[in-house]
Amino acid sequence: MFLCAVFALAVAANALAAQTTADPVYVAISNGWMGLYAHEDEYAKFSMRGKEIKLQDAHHILLKPGLGMMVSFADKAEFGGGANLLENHAKWELSYWRSNADRAEAITRKDLGGAREDLRVTEIKLSRNDGAQLDIFMIALASKDGVFVLAVSPGSSETDAVVREIASSCTLVPRTLTAEEIATVSQAAKCGIEQRF
Repeated sequence: MFLCAVFALAVAANALAAQTTADPVYVAISNGWMGLYAHEDEYAKFSMRGKEIKLQDAHHILLKPGLGMMVSFADKAEFGGGANLLENHAKWELSYWRSNADRAEAITRKDLGGAREDLRVTEIKLSRNDGAQLDIFMIALASKDGVFVLAVSPGSSETDAVVREIASSCTLVPRTLTAEEIATVSQAAKCGIEQRF
């Protein structure tokens, strides 16, 4: 429980300090929600399926009892960007957690993120000297200015399917997220139309 509270506070402070975007917008879809998160002239689109999903606020979602997700954006100016944006972001996150936990290790989970070059799923395993442990799954979607991050916690082998489904739905849309764009996406969702970008 302690690590869950530390996770929520630390991720919020770390991610929101680097945030330069508007709040995410959510559209009801059949059996869940679609998230639209804008930064400059592009936005991330992702889906969360299940009747148990509860939106807590724009950046926090309860996926099911005991499993939450935080939505954030990390500007590449915060972690150095570089040629390998997703790798550098993962190193930056791991460095942060190493300074806030007794032990932290990261594992790239290609089995959850697939072979996409624009997306990376990293499992971060945190532990304290008293034996408390916490796993965080970070879904990172590359954009031109940084990384859209969906952090799912607490992780376990049962979380894999949820993370895989959310990761597979992540898409970067190369357009500004306007009110008209939100209306178009919402209407398509109501009609059950899958938009391709």
